[in-house]
Amino acid sequence: MIRQFIKMEIQVTADSEDYNGKDLASDNIFNLTGKDISILSSLAKGKSYKMVAEDYGITINTVREHIRNIYHKMNVHSTTAAVLLAVKHGLIHLSTLIYLIA
Repeated sequence: MIRQFIKMEIQVTADSEDYNGKDLASDNIFNLTGKDISILSSLAKGKSYKMVAEDYGITINTVREHIRNIYHKMNVHSTTAAVLLAVKHGLIHLSTLIYLIA
């Protein structure tokens, strides 16, 4: 099952690198800010809201607000869905997630 997940993630990342000759990461089709992407990446690594807040020197409520904004911009309702879309569109790279599987 883990191997299937790894294969799926690798395929998704490969597909996102070139779509009609464009690098989707540079397009940032969801209009996420750098901080939004960074917070989403931290959550993808398994960090809690509290850990993210400590890393960025912000309150947990501010983290929650960023997450609400991310969900709204990406039209999703969970962190898992946001992370998968971010990977698919090249905003978060497989190397961010790989150590979670090992």
